[in-house]
Amino acid sequence: MTRAMNPTVADYESLARAYCQAVYGNEDDWNDECLDDDNSCVSATRDTLDMFREAARTTWREAFDRQDLSETAIYWCSVQAVKGDRRESLTVVDCGGFRLCYQV
Repeated sequence: MTRAMNPTVADYESLARAYCQAVYGNEDDWNDECLDDDNSCVSATRDTLDMFREAARTTWREAFDRQDLSETAIYWCSVQAVKGDRRESLTVVDCGGFRLCYQV
């Protein structure tokens, strides 16, 4: 049975910790990182971490400075999926049956 894509507080915490680890070099102040009030910068997907890695290599227009933070988290300093899109950082965390993505 596949887990529904309903992130828990722990899932959001994992995402904030991964983001802080990538950007600041540690996750000590993860609780100060407000991802956003309405989670509009966070999305859930069934795409696997390997699918993200493959897309970065083959289909995205640009993907720079990937960090594999752990077996369950990846960060890119700058990505652009298609020409004309904004370049943003991307953090992806595996939450079991789905992944959480944070783009800023």
